Amino acid sequence: VITSDIPLASVIVQKNAFVLTPYGKFYSADNINNALSVRNLKMELKSAGHEIGGQSSFSQKDREKFANQLDGFLRRMKTNIE
Repeated sequence: VITSDIPLASVIVQKNAFVLTPYGKFYSADNINNALSVRNLKMELKSAGHEIGGQSSFSQKDREKFANQLDGFLRRMKTNIE
């Protein structure tokens, strides 16, 4: 699944599926809890009135990282099938 929604990514990872963000980051059982904790902390700070930086603009570098990660993932999956 491709998503930036961290709570959704958490549910997907719990079901042993793969999650890739549009920015080219994979979420796994090893890193999803940390990502969810950081997201929740930022939401708490924001709701308390603190200004926190948002996500940076989607750049060509982000697009390339996503494409490279997706390509590598698909190659690994193809190898596992054959």
